Amino acid sequence: MKKKYERLCISKQSLSDYQNTYQSYKKTIEVYSEYLNNDKEMLDFFKSQFIGYDNLIDDIKKLRQKIDIINNEYLEVNANLTSIVDQLNRIGNLEKKIVDLNKEKDVYLSEIHYYEILEKSFGKKGIQALIIENALPEFEDTANDFLSKLSDGKMYVSLLTQKINKNGSVQETLDIEISDELGKRKYELFSGGEAFRINFALRIALSKFLSRRAGVNLQTLIIDEGFGSQDVLGRQNIIDVLNMIKDEFELVLVITHIDELKESFPYSIEITKDENGSHIVYP
Repeated sequence: MKKKYERLCISKQSLSDYQNTYQSYKKTIEVYSEYLNNDKEMLDFFKSQFIGYDNLIDDIKKLRQKIDIINNEYLEVNANLTSIVDQLNRIGNLEKKIVDLNKEKDVYLSEIHYYEILEKSFGKKGIQALIIENALPEFEDTANDFLSKLSDGKMYVSLLTQKINKNGSVQETLDIEISDELGKRKYELFSGGEAFRINFALRIALSKFLSRRAGVNLQTLIIDEGFGSQDVLGRQNIIDVLNMIKDEFELVLVITHIDELKESFPYSIEITKDENGSHIVYP
């Protein structure tokens, strides 16, 4: 019985210890329960704070994509800006060149203006026309003086420097009008003898005019044929004119096939031709 009692006592003591331990655990559980409740409250709080977190992550991703797009656009815009700046610099250089070229153009335009003045001055309507216009009266008088002697006063030439076009405009020209007792006619309508006298008078007048303008004297006058187209009176008129002007030349040389004209000149040289060739014969 004693052992049983001892075991009982030991069991009571153990039960008391267990109860104490239980109470201790119970308190600990209560403390941890309180901690757990607090943690739950904290968790609920954090959960409430992180409502829409996934959406926020998605928004962040979208924002990052937009940022990347914007960065790419920025880089492209920056590259375009650099290109535009280069173009603006080139435009600035070109504008400067344009200013310089305009200045150069003004210089050239001024020079062109002076050259145009010179071109007009030395052109057909400029100094040449003025010289011709001033010289024509003298030339015309000299030609008519000869032509009058060659035609017994029946022929006359007029030199025209202007003519009226069909539209009424005035054109610079140099036309020769020939008149005789029948009126004015075209050069082509005159006979060969008359044309020779006209040509002869104009050529002698031109030679005398040019020699006077040059300040020199004509040394030689050569007439090659032409007498065959003249009648007896026309030939005599030409010979008379030659005798009148012979003192103005060192040598007057007349070439003709008309034998009766040989007596009209103090010296003559005959050229004959046979099977051996041409020969000079001094009478």
